[in-house]
Amino acid sequence: MIPEADISIVIVSYNVRDFLARCLESVRQATAHLQVQVIVVDNASIDGSPQMVSSQFPEVTLIHNQKNVGFGVANNQGFQLATGRYTLILNPDTLLGEETLLACQKTLDEDAVIGAVGVKMMDGSGKYLPESKRGLPGVWRSFTKLTGLYKLFPNSLFWNGYYLGSLNAGTNGDVEVLTGAFMFVRTSILHDLKGFDERFFMYGEDIDLSKRILDAGYRIYFLADEQIVHFKGESTQKAGFAYNKRFYESMVIYAEKHIGREGPWFLLFLKVATAFLGVGSWLGHVVRSLAGPLVALGLTYTVYALSHHLWSRYYFADENYFDQHNVVWTSLICSVIIVFNTWFYGWFDRLPKAKYLHAGLISALLMILVVFAILPAELRNSRAVIFIGWLCAYPVLWAQYFIRGGMIKSQQKRTVVVTNDAANQKFESFNTTKENHIFLGYVAGTNNSKSGNYLNDIGHLSDIIRDLKVDEVIFDAGSLKMKDILQHMAMPSTEVSYKIAGASAMVGSASGKSTGEIYRAEVSYRLAKPVYRRLKRLTDLLLALTAMITWPFIGSRIRKNFPFKSLIAIFSGGSTWISYSDENSRANLPPLKPGILNTSALIGRVIDGSFVDNMQNADICYVKDYDPTFDIQILIQNIKKK
Repeated sequence: MIPEADISIVIVSYNVRDFLARCLESVRQATAHLQVQVIVVDNASIDGSPQMVSSQFPEVTLIHNQKNVGFGVANNQGFQLATGRYTLILNPDTLLGEETLLACQKTLDEDAVIGAVGVKMMDGSGKYLPESKRGLPGVWRSFTKLTGLYKLFPNSLFWNGYYLGSLNAGTNGDVEVLTGAFMFVRTSILHDLKGFDERFFMYGEDIDLSKRILDAGYRIYFLADEQIVHFKGESTQKAGFAYNKRFYESMVIYAEKHIGREGPWFLLFLKVATAFLGVGSWLGHVVRSLAGPLVALGLTYTVYALSHHLWSRYYFADENYFDQHNVVWTSLICSVIIVFNTWFYGWFDRLPKAKYLHAGLISALLMILVVFAILPAELRNSRAVIFIGWLCAYPVLWAQYFIRGGMIKSQQKRTVVVTNDAANQKFESFNTTKENHIFLGYVAGTNNSKSGNYLNDIGHLSDIIRDLKVDEVIFDAGSLKMKDILQHMAMPSTEVSYKIAGASAMVGSASGKSTGEIYRAEVSYRLAKPVYRRLKRLTDLLLALTAMITWPFIGSRIRKNFPFKSLIAIFSGGSTWISYSDENSRANLPPLKPGILNTSALIGRVIDGSFVDNMQNADICYVKDYDPTFDIQILIQNIKKK
């Protein structure tokens, strides 16, 4: 029999292993003096989350679903096992303060009419998240929220009813809706209401549950005195049409249940609004993804066109020396090759480095020479023009990023670490700290520290940020209290981002509008780098294309073991040719898609001086020393076996 707890904590997780680990670490710190039952419901994660929970948090009750059953269904599974008087519904991308649960429990203990409690939430940059307290949705409230009108009158209940503008974020008080990221509810109420309505798959179920709690005669209370961190967006990725479609479907269910005469107008408004938002989201994603390469394409094309013009005018003394049709095609081919290669090597990634540009341009030059060597003679222009254009592309591509300011900002992040353990060198093992940050030093986590290992103590953190022009602060959760971390994250600062370091990873986000980020301390794996991941994807596509072309000529036994639908899965990006042999590898190695084959064929080989003697070592060697020949050899070896 499971003993009764004070509080049951239910966390639904889907492919957020490192955030979940930090969340559970914060739960441990927050429950030291409480009888707490922690339940994690994993919705078929493929990133090793279940294995991580079992190995690192044996006290946690784990429910491992074989498919993603949705947020509401998964929470209800957890509610069925809950033995506590109170149940906390918690997102895995959150961090609790040490006294948060005690304060919530005390609030419900002292007032039997309060059915649920929420707290103030901050994003990864320490900024207040307005969804900490909300009002019930209607046509007008939804309109002012979606159009942004609420920002004009943030303290007005009429204009900002969606976020209950009349209740200051620093004031305790009654609210109408809590977010599913943190809902502290009486377990008896959850049982009486039968938990979440399972017709909601991912969105709207928290609004529906809040409405039903109010209808049952209970109050919902907002505790402004307590705060948590919510790395918004990581636990439920919001992607274009799919997100908006599910959001609209959820709101249809909500309107049918709770909105009367206003319902049809509410649904019409939502349908139009979600359509516009979906298109806008998709266009925004396309623009952000293609803006850099398209600008570079235009610039390099212009460079080549000018190179042709100047070379014909000053070298050949004839402005019409080159055929204009050939000039267009030569300029286009060269610029496309240059942009493709620099993109492939990572020049347009979020954190580009000079070596990415150098590698991309060198490979582009070789590709250009090969392409023009096989073209008909009448289509070949002067090699001098090709080389001049290639040389000029270098400063032009540099200028593009300097104008944007991206290169300067991304490569010059000035970082301090707040810790009581400056002698611990674990922070130096984080890849981002070594490659993309300027480490300024340590800040002592206690006031009045006199040690020479520290720049100063945490009481002077705001001065350090201002005087040293700090861009990023990393808090060591292993030596600091979460309450102190949350307090300093809430300090007013517009340009500083925060990371919180656990045992194996740092988690954080630049703002509430950006998804959370993970910074893991691990060996340098090739397949953790974008250029090698793109190389693996390109290898997948080329091998799948080869298999498709040769499909009519291969034996029936091979076709049976490599069904045609597997090729479709590879083309769509749902699968890869080669993935891990050992499922436990997903907990510690870079993520890979499900594979048609696995790395076990590497067992018995010597790779980079290491003998591969088991599946785990095969997985490690594959991602650490990845080369496309691995995929080809494994594929051929499996074909021979058939």
